[in-house]
Amino acid sequence: MRKTFAILTSLGLPLLLAACGGAKSSDNNAAEGAWTGTDSWGNTFRMVVLENGDYYSLYGANKPENFQLQGFDQGTPTLSGDTLKGALTEFDNNNKPAKGMLDATVVAGSSIKGVLTNAVGTSTGEFTATPLSQKYPGYDYNATAYTTDVQGNWTVTSLNTSSEKIAINDKGVVTGSIKGCSFSGTVSPRSTGKNVLNMGLLFGPSPCEYANQGVSGIAMNYDLGNGKRELLVALMDPIKAHGYAFSAQR
Repeated sequence: MRKTFAILTSLGLPLLLAACGGAKSSDNNAAEGAWTGTDSWGNTFRMVVLENGDYYSLYGANKPENFQLQGFDQGTPTLSGDTLKGALTEFDNNNKPAKGMLDATVVAGSSIKGVLTNAVGTSTGEFTATPLSQKYPGYDYNATAYTTDVQGNWTVTSLNTSSEKIAINDKGVVTGSIKGCSFSGTVSPRSTGKNVLNMGLLFGPSPCEYANQGVSGIAMNYDLGNGKRELLVALMDPIKAHGYAFSAQR
């Protein structure tokens, strides 16, 4: 778990957009929210536990000038008492999903501390997370997200893909190109009114590795307090065979 980063996809966009935010309801209320922290592998991460129980943890290197996203973990762990536990899928730069487990203790509104272990038990790392709003006071998970929040031109800061451009218009239409692979899609508020957006992308023809295929997932953004905003995106296909993620600033 949590070494580097994967990029890519499978299946068509209409189905994927319908799947966004479509997981079953969960009672993970104490864990719900946006979090940030570090792990024992040396990564910084941004983590979100959604109202439907979906868990995303986007990890990378927190450079002085930007956050260089390297990969993400995704799953739907369950909360029993103060224990958040469940299976995860990691997408990193080998472009193949890796399985793992999350086992953490939640202090509502204060911290999530725990252990990540890969499926064969050969790699285990500890992590500690605190609310994202403590690091970035301008971010409120319970505020409503709007497409205009992410409107504009973004410069990608992900590892090995920096300086590429992503554009989002006031209607939430996304266009861009990374490493010669063009894509388009949409970003829209979640129906629950949380400060996280749904996103779906459809890749163009060759040289895209997964030409004419699609992915869906989440996007979140926040004010860095230095005149810039950061955008984090984590997407995958419905069967979790491929993932795609990037970080960007404007």
